Amino acid sequence: MEEVNLQSDLENGSAAGESFGGATQTTLDTVDYDNDNDEEHFHDQLPSVEEYKTNMTGAAGPSSPLKLAEGEASPGGDEDDDAAIHDQLPTVEEYKASTGTVAQSADSGSSCKRKCFCTFFTILFVGLVASAIVIPIALTRDGEGSRVRLFSRRRKVVAYLADESISDKELLNTPGTPQYEAALWIADHDPLQMDLPGKDQPHYRFIERYVMALFFHATGGSGWRYNPNFLTGADVCDWNGVTLSANTGNPVFMGVTGCKELKTDDGASYRYVRDVFLFANRMAGTIPDEIGYLQRLEILSLFSNPGLTGELVNGMLDLVNLQDLELHYCAISGTIPPNIGKMQALTNLGLSNNLLVGSIPDSFFDLTSLQWLFLDDNILDANIEQFAKLSSLFGLYAEDAGLFGSLTGEMIDGWSNMYELDLSTNLLSGALPENIFDHPLMEIIDLHENEIGGSLPVVSTTNSNLMFLSLYSNQLTGTIPPSIGNMDSIVHFDVGLNQLVLPFPSEMGQLTTLRYLFTNNNNFADHDIPGFVQKLTSLRELSMKDNNLTGEIPASIANLRRLILLDLDRNKLNGSIPEEVSLLSNLAFLFLNRNQLTGTLPTAMTTMYSLSAVLLDGNNLSGNADVVCNDPLIELGYFSSDCLGPDEEFECSCCTVCCHDTNTTCNNFAWTLNLDAIWEYGHSRVRYTVDWDLLPEDNP
Repeated sequence: MEEVNLQSDLENGSAAGESFGGATQTTLDTVDYDNDNDEEHFHDQLPSVEEYKTNMTGAAGPSSPLKLAEGEASPGGDEDDDAAIHDQLPTVEEYKASTGTVAQSADSGSSCKRKCFCTFFTILFVGLVASAIVIPIALTRDGEGSRVRLFSRRRKVVAYLADESISDKELLNTPGTPQYEAALWIADHDPLQMDLPGKDQPHYRFIERYVMALFFHATGGSGWRYNPNFLTGADVCDWNGVTLSANTGNPVFMGVTGCKELKTDDGASYRYVRDVFLFANRMAGTIPDEIGYLQRLEILSLFSNPGLTGELVNGMLDLVNLQDLELHYCAISGTIPPNIGKMQALTNLGLSNNLLVGSIPDSFFDLTSLQWLFLDDNILDANIEQFAKLSSLFGLYAEDAGLFGSLTGEMIDGWSNMYELDLSTNLLSGALPENIFDHPLMEIIDLHENEIGGSLPVVSTTNSNLMFLSLYSNQLTGTIPPSIGNMDSIVHFDVGLNQLVLPFPSEMGQLTTLRYLFTNNNNFADHDIPGFVQKLTSLRELSMKDNNLTGEIPASIANLRRLILLDLDRNKLNGSIPEEVSLLSNLAFLFLNRNQLTGTLPTAMTTMYSLSAVLLDGNNLSGNADVVCNDPLIELGYFSSDCLGPDEEFECSCCTVCCHDTNTTCNNFAWTLNLDAIWEYGHSRVRYTVDWDLLPEDNP
């Protein structure tokens, strides 16, 4: 019965085996195999001999791996067989191994699945945790490494620039200074990342790149009207571009517009900055002293940047190859450096319209290579005789520059290459040199507003070069010489505000190229409008103000069809305004005030659509101005007449100023002064405009 029960348990499924195996597995998982007491625990669980025999009888069968010893009886024999069977029982060690295998086999299905599942998610979890921790650490370390590398490069750049005395170390390390910003850019942000020069390598390229970056920051590069590729990864020689001129709208090439290529003894070639054009570019700041390290620079054109301040820095004086320096129309202040004579290569120097003060140093006149010199509108101090040393000059513009002294014949001869001479609005005195009108090349002579006396020199031979002559507001006496007719190319002739006397030479009628004629405010006696005037058919502007003109305005005035300005103010003209005036279709300024004119306005004036200013006050005109006021195509900016009541002489519904004969200060403006020509930089006519609110009073 016992055997049947045991056999039935083994045959009735795997529940008992699974439970056994499971218990065994659990026990094995918690066993410490180094503990001797555990062997007894396992030994107590072994089956008895009878249990084992029953198990073998019922379970071994034909396929049992257990074999009987040779000569032994078959199972179920004599009790003597018990000993033999017992001898085949496994040892404790064998049973340990056997139970482990059985347990492992019994649980192999579900346990393996659980292990695979757990292993997969464990690996996945560990991977995610590793990614969340390791990657940020790696990135942080890489960022820190980059910052360390950048800081190291920046430190080397600053050390290099300081050690080479390119820039002051304190400025390089002070945030906000142009030096700091330029060093920071070339060290950290320059896409090119140019290597620092070694001992045996040329330094110029790196230094030039730094200096040009410094120039950008020092002159407010972020606010420039146009940035021609500065602070890009391109070679500094490619920091350029094309934009439209702020004045003309024409395309202009700006930036580093030229580089010079030089080859070394080993055959290598390097490009150096040669030409920089950044004029009229809204620059604001100062030119850095480091500009002197652009050793190959030949042209620096920065004119018309009124935000460009500071002084003429010493570094600029180290530009020994500089030929063209254009800083006119800026706000450069201070004095001209005493050692400016070092710049021996200069041929063109433009310093006009700045804030320079003081005496011009002696070394300035050592710049004997100068061909074009512009010093206009500064508060300087110098004797004109010193300029005689500059014998290579083609053009000298020194209007309102504080010059004194006298011009001499030797100076005129010494300036054998001179084309343009503008010494107006200074304190020049003495007489005009006798040879001044015989200079073989002179095209412009502008000496207006000085204290020059004496008479006008004779023009001994035909002068086909002189085009512009302005002697306005001096102390000239005598008459206009008949030889004036030899100036057969003269365009502008201005002798107003002097002490000249009659007669006018008839030879003035030969000046058929004249466009601008001013004889106003002289000591002429009473006389009619000269007959030669009608022959000057090229005239654009005619001013004979305060010339004691008498008689009527001749009908031949209509010959001057190109007139823009007709100024006959403050004379003694009488009669009516001729109808022929209306034929002057280009006329914009008609000044007939302060005369003795009578009658009414010509009805044909309704066709004078170019009129901008008409002065008729101080006359005896009658009628009204309807021919002008009622025409919508005529737009007058300034119109004066005797239209002030209560007993107005003249009716005018569109006049801007109404005067009365009893009011001697009405419209008492010196109009000619405002219309005086200004010629600068290649004798370009500056188009005048009339600011009615700023007209100076006329004090005869």
